Amino acid sequence: MLVPVNIVRAMLLLGFAVAVAAVWIGALQPATSVALVEREGAVVALVDGQAIGPVELEQAGRGVRIQPMDIAKDSDEFGNAAALNHFYQRQTLLAAMLRAPGASLVVAGQRYPVDARRGILGNPLSFWLILIPGLLGIAVSAIVLAAEPKSMPNRLVALTGLLFPFVVAGSSIAISRSLAIDGELYRWLMSSHEIAGTLFAVVMVALFCIYPRRIVSTRLVWPGTVIVALWAVVTATGRFLEWTNPPGDGLAGTLVWLRETTGGSQVLVTLLFLALCAALIAQFRSTRGDPLARAALTWFGLSVVLGAGGFIALLAVPNLVGARAVVDGSFGFPLLLLIYAGLTFGLLRYRLFEAKTWSFRILFAVCGTAALWLVDAAMIYGLGLDQGPALGLSLILVGLGYQPARAALSSRFARRSELRRSEMFAAVMEVAFAPPAARAARWQALMRRLFDPLEITTQDLETRSARIAEEGVAMLVGDPAGGTARLAYPGRGTRLFAPDDRQLVEEIAALCGQAADALQSYERGAADERKRMAQDLHDDIGARLLSGIHVADGPVKSLLQDALRDIRTLVTGLIGESAPLSRVIADIRHETASRLEAAGMELDWPILPQATGQLMPYHHSKAITSAIREAVTNMIRHADARRLTVRMTLSGDTGTIEISDDGLGIAVGAEHGTGLTGIAGRLAGIGGALTIEYPAVGAQLTLSWPLDAYRPREAVPTEVSYGR
Repeated sequence: MLVPVNIVRAMLLLGFAVAVAAVWIGALQPATSVALVEREGAVVALVDGQAIGPVELEQAGRGVRIQPMDIAKDSDEFGNAAALNHFYQRQTLLAAMLRAPGASLVVAGQRYPVDARRGILGNPLSFWLILIPGLLGIAVSAIVLAAEPKSMPNRLVALTGLLFPFVVAGSSIAISRSLAIDGELYRWLMSSHEIAGTLFAVVMVALFCIYPRRIVSTRLVWPGTVIVALWAVVTATGRFLEWTNPPGDGLAGTLVWLRETTGGSQVLVTLLFLALCAALIAQFRSTRGDPLARAALTWFGLSVVLGAGGFIALLAVPNLVGARAVVDGSFGFPLLLLIYAGLTFGLLRYRLFEAKTWSFRILFAVCGTAALWLVDAAMIYGLGLDQGPALGLSLILVGLGYQPARAALSSRFARRSELRRSEMFAAVMEVAFAPPAARAARWQALMRRLFDPLEITTQDLETRSARIAEEGVAMLVGDPAGGTARLAYPGRGTRLFAPDDRQLVEEIAALCGQAADALQSYERGAADERKRMAQDLHDDIGARLLSGIHVADGPVKSLLQDALRDIRTLVTGLIGESAPLSRVIADIRHETASRLEAAGMELDWPILPQATGQLMPYHHSKAITSAIREAVTNMIRHADARRLTVRMTLSGDTGTIEISDDGLGIAVGAEHGTGLTGIAGRLAGIGGALTIEYPAVGAQLTLSWPLDAYRPREAVPTEVSYGR
């Protein structure tokens, strides 16, 4: 069964095995202590920045003059079998002398000793520059295959990754040699490189024939791929046999002849690159009207053209035309890494080949294991530590170095949320506990904070769970206030939505739902407690006040009646019900009349019939009642008036009460006292306002408040009554 973790593990193990073999073989090769270069047709040594020659290799009294062909980095420079065989023979001769005791390079009479083995740490920088891209390539392709093992494009990408280490391993040893390696080894290394490299190019062409659109029938792709692959094996075999068989003699000679006649693998690879470019152009045309596919194709295709095209232009084409290459393989092979760099960028930004985040997590886990193995092996075989201390020290080093690096990479690429758990909880609570009118805005603010999308729009759709749409460009999420929010272009357009994003939204929505349920349970409990308290006030204190009213006379009876009205208002507020506006106005009108009568003043306050069809929430009725009460108190205390006039109007969404007297009035510009300031504050608390006017006689206060909270009369609540 193709288990993702096993896929990644198997491919990485294969890559490491090839790399370890290359490192081991490279460590066994001889090394010189001076660098050799070609100057004007002769080999010279670079000593202290000066080119000194001639250079000879001496061993046991035998000297061999070093020739330019001996330090050639690429054996493809030799255009025929005879020249190649001569090169192989000299490599064998020089390698044997280098390994023999007493060998040294003689530069202008000065002897420079050579090492029979350069060792692991003696592998030069060019060796690692060629080898490491192979490991990175197989790691990225392993992620692609693990994401969708049954997808043919993913399998082809994985196949290129499997071939890549074999492409670079042989070249890393041959190109980075100090002077010579055994000619037979050279022949095997370059044959494996040639076969793997040609197959790599064949598979890449097949990939772009079916990805992202199938532009060539499968019936043509596979036979064509097999034929070209067989041809690649034939030409590589001809190269392998060149040393021992002349062209045209038997099967082996025929293969050698075919290779020399057709120009070998470099011609084939160049033709395959042209076919790849043609496939890319066809794909570019076929993805017209599909921005996502074209964007992914652009990045991946561009990286392939630059990587493979740069390699061919710098190394293959000069050999084909007989020119000298500008750079050697140590600069050319890293160019191939551009292919996988573009592929990695596509995976992160465009979900190329549908790779998922968990694929990177698997890779991190496998790499962590590999890092532990490598460090442990270095401790045992490099430093000579025992197995126990080596393992403990390896765990510490990997924990201190690799794990933080992995966490940083995971945070950078895998985890998109920038909120910590505590911040996430606080943000979700802000949404759940927000007033209904502000809940949608806070939800969108949270989504913007999490995903930083370029667009957030609302749609009249019912979305119960988050859903990725438009190939990851957008995600539809349910809005707690109703409707659907469409988030588009996350990360300010730098990436696409992934399944992890959808899961994160669903987790947040579930947490919001649980918080809302908890809030409703709390409010139900609080409402039950308020109703219990209201019932106690009604049954106990209200009943006692009513009994007192029946037996009291004079001012005491009036005070008891006022107290009973306050209790009734308080009970109405505790049970959370709205009171009829007509009753609220009637109560305060009755109270005002009683107070003015006691003060020797007249009241002109007609009843407003329209008020019978309106309801008033408790906090509105409390604010209006208290404001009128304070206004009347001020006039009784300070106005020295004989008459108070009150007019009430309901116009549209606004209620207005005008209170005027015929007293001393209010001085223009005078500082308002506590009473007027309190009235203005109470009205402001319910969205209303206080206006003071200065008529010729007396003063006039206008109280206004919104009628939004009122509801139709048909839902008349149960009034609290004490038998009046």
